[in-house]
Amino acid sequence: MQLEAKIKELELRAEATNNKAAYLRREIEWLVLGKQRAALMRPIWETGKEEDSPH
Repeated sequence: MQLEAKIKELELRAEATNNKAAYLRREIEWLVLGKQRAALMRPIWETGKEEDSPH
C-alpha cells in the first residue's frame, strides 16, 4: 500500500512538472510575440512622430 501511494505521489509530481513546463513555454511564446510586435510597431510609431513634428 505504501508503494502504491509513493507511485501515485510521483505520478502527480510528474504531471505538475509537465503542467509547469507547458505554462512556461506558453509564457515564453507570448513574450517573444510581444517583442516581435514591438519591433514591427516601432517604425510605425517613429513615422507618426515625424509627421507630428513641425517642419
